[in-house]
Formats: sequence, structure tokens, C-alpha cells
Amino acid sequence: MHCLKCEIILRCTGVNSLKEKRSILKKIIFRIKENYNVAIIESDCNDSREFITIGVSALSDSKDFLYDLSKKIEEYIEDTFQIPVVSEDVEIF
Repeated sequence: MHCLKCEIILRCTGVNSLKEKRSILKKIIFRIKENYNVAIIESDCNDSREFITIGVSALSDSKDFLYDLSKKIEEYIEDTFQIPVVSEDVEIF
């Protein structure tokens, strides 16, 4: 059994308040949970209006599946929410 630990940093431009950022974040978390069956949280940058950091984890028998899953989630965020991914740190163990 393998475990995916992925930290994705997003850059939100045009966000005027933490309340607006939180609204965007809740939509992202809900949609990713719904579509990809992973555990996801906001892991950092809680006080920043410009950046969102989310942590994603999942389990699988295949390392390749987990790596592909992390890439699909990144692409999904960029395509669906039009929010650029600044960085992604993927660990599979």
C-alpha cells in the first residue's frame, strides 16, 4: 500500500478579503473531494489573501496511479477554477 502526500500552492489574484478567499477554497475542496475521493485540507497561508495552500492525501496499491492523481488534481484546479498553481510538492511512500 502506498500513500500520496501532496502540497499544492495556488495564487489567487483579485481576492479582496479573507472571506472571499475562504469561499473559493471551500469550492475547491468540495469539488476535489467529490471528483477524486481524496482527503484534502487547507494546510498553510491561512492569513494570506493572495495564496492558498492545500494538502491532499490518498492511498493506493500503485505509485503510478497516485502520481497521475496528483497531476490530474493540479490540472483540474487550473482548468476549472482558473487559478494558477505556483508549486506542487508530491511525496509517495
